[in-house]
Amino acid sequence: MRPRKPSIMVTGASGYIGRLIAATLLEREPQTTTILAPIRANHDHAKLRSLIADELPTRDADVRARMLDRLVFLPLPPTGSFATQLVPHLLQALNEYELVSVVHAAGCLSYFNEAKLREGNEELTTLMLELARTLGVGMFVYLSTAFCSGYQNEPIPEALHGDPPSDPNEYTKSKRRTESIVASSGVPFQIHRPSVVVGRSTDGYYSGKPYGAYQIWTGLCRFLCDRFRNVIHVVAPEVPLNVVHQDAVQAGFYAAFESLPAGAIVHLVSRRAAVPTARECWHLWMEACGRPAEVYYYDQLSDLDRTSLDEPQRLLVEFGEANIEISTHDWQFETGALDLLRHRTLHYPDATLSSMASCLDWFLARNASAQAFMSAHAPLRAGVRPIVVPVPAGSGRETATLRPTAMRPN
Repeated sequence: MRPRKPSIMVTGASGYIGRLIAATLLEREPQTTTILAPIRANHDHAKLRSLIADELPTRDADVRARMLDRLVFLPLPPTGSFATQLVPHLLQALNEYELVSVVHAAGCLSYFNEAKLREGNEELTTLMLELARTLGVGMFVYLSTAFCSGYQNEPIPEALHGDPPSDPNEYTKSKRRTESIVASSGVPFQIHRPSVVVGRSTDGYYSGKPYGAYQIWTGLCRFLCDRFRNVIHVVAPEVPLNVVHQDAVQAGFYAAFESLPAGAIVHLVSRRAAVPTARECWHLWMEACGRPAEVYYYDQLSDLDRTSLDEPQRLLVEFGEANIEISTHDWQFETGALDLLRHRTLHYPDATLSSMASCLDWFLARNASAQAFMSAHAPLRAGVRPIVVPVPAGSGRETATLRPTAMRPN
């Protein structure tokens, strides 16, 4: 009987974080280790393989090919049959493999659909834990979120959380509940909690969907590139905005996976002293693309009189409301595990105002609305440096009414 092949399973490899994890393992694990990626039947294997290849750091075609030879896709049963078929199906597919670890990055990203969140997070994770327990897997890594703590005004510990006074949304509640399921499963586990993930620190490259900062930038280009504005109203306080580069997440994930013990909970975040504020991040777009004469900045959504805004600005607020609300809170993450890994020579690039500018530049160069707007309004934008006008709490409604979103004459 032939010895079974040592393998690591990565769920969610068709999604952004899962692709990053799969690429990291292909790069850093021994050539004898197979990376298994369960995927739905409707996924194009060649396309997905190419997307994962794009996340590999090497440009050498032969080296890439050797890495990708170790990537094996396992077709999943129909989603509706997961409850009864998923575990038996995967057990059969794993006949020739020795499953050493599971990295569970699959899940539901809906902010507010509680039923889908329970199915895609809690129930799916329970099934994957059953598989891991049946096979005696040595480590189960769960990809959670740094915001699963809910709103807290004190440093957020690297520990399981009780229920907070309030939550950003149903998604953070679901991730918190799922963490407890993982921790009580009896399977050796780690929990990794990235904050808002943005592009590479080196060049701004980003292959994910428009979530987080990219949702805001997409909204700005979608709604505020319809015409030139002299004045723009924005909710963005002077609080640190914890974003983290994708290459930092990859490096931090693997360092923790490789060297931290079972039971470790790791905040994959940038250092608080390094990150830009929410206001600085919004203002990057104002200077790079919009360039109004003035930007009125509010600390809270409740300070903004939406009825005084023009329709595109109101739509922008509605479009990004969930992320805007999260960005107004001062999140303080404890980073003991990450600090230990840094001390052990982990290279982990923090997000800074400069590196966020690189991410925005990369995004704007590929956004058709932004390019058309900047070209059409080049004379109006030339030499303009938007003036920041902070609006004191409680005076926002009066200010928005007195200073509507005026336009420069063409």
